[in-house]
Amino acid sequence: MFIVGNIPPETSAPRSRRENRAAILLAGRALFARHGLAGVTFEHIAREARLTRRTIYNHFANVDELFVAVIHQTLRQLKAQVPAAPPGEQQLHPALNRFMRDLLVLFTSTCFSDLHLALVRHGNDHPELRSAFEREILDPLGTSLATYLGTRRARDFHRDPQRGAEEMVAIMLGLAETSRLLGRTSDEAILHGLPLIAAIVQALASAQPNPLCRVA
Repeated sequence: MFIVGNIPPETSAPRSRRENRAAILLAGRALFARHGLAGVTFEHIAREARLTRRTIYNHFANVDELFVAVIHQTLRQLKAQVPAAPPGEQQLHPALNRFMRDLLVLFTSTCFSDLHLALVRHGNDHPELRSAFEREILDPLGTSLATYLGTRRARDFHRDPQRGAEEMVAIMLGLAETSRLLGRTSDEAILHGLPLIAAIVQALASAQPNPLCRVA
């Protein structure tokens, strides 16, 4: 049964068009995260946003259009939170530890979790959104990190900076998703992830022969 509360629509003070749109997007994000695209109608959106369905239709033609708008809005918000790669002069171990911890904080945030869950559920029906996620979030992360790794000596890390960066981002994304499935809070996920982060950084920075390293 779909329950969104018993508050009748239009019970709050009149809002501007921009405020109405913001309320619709916020309601859409919450309901899509809880119920998926197929489980949401404009009736549900209207009740959640405390607006009429007519007001919803003034902004979006259908639920699918609203879903796409929610995803793009979330991508813009997350893009502003993407951690920058550390300066090249910083020591490798602490710099990578800090970067990967910041990355895990981003990936375990509620906003990111909602986005990733939506793309997992509906990525096959909306491949353009999955591509936008890679282009707006994952690719910039990999590129900035690869640029940092590329400033290091060859003996310090993976022989291919871009591949090493992509592996690190993928590992952190997998760790965040596992934490979400286990019901961990962001703080718990970070706490459980610290040993793995340290191990990955050690593998990348070690001068010992292994698949992720190059010996000088």
